[in-house]
Amino acid sequence: MAQFKKGESGNITGKPPGLKSKKTLILETFAQTIVEGGMKKFKAELNKLEGKEFITAYMTLFEYVKPKLQRTELTGLDGPVRIEVKVKQST
Repeated sequence: MAQFKKGESGNITGKPPGLKSKKTLILETFAQTIVEGGMKKFKAELNKLEGKEFITAYMTLFEYVKPKLQRTELTGLDGPVRIEVKVKQST
């Protein structure tokens, strides 16, 4: 059996980087079918919620569409960054 260096393959016509596997494509298609098939009922159930329940459900679902941003801290060379907001008064 041939020995290959790490990161090299003996199959030069192998799967290109970024190409989804057959398993991934099947799972994505399956999930899409479930979502599309149940969307009408899901919307009806979501519309029954009110107040805090609706907000909680909406925000929970929203994280699957737009992940939370990581918190970042801005620092200057000698400590925290000082931000000044100047508002120009119109005359």
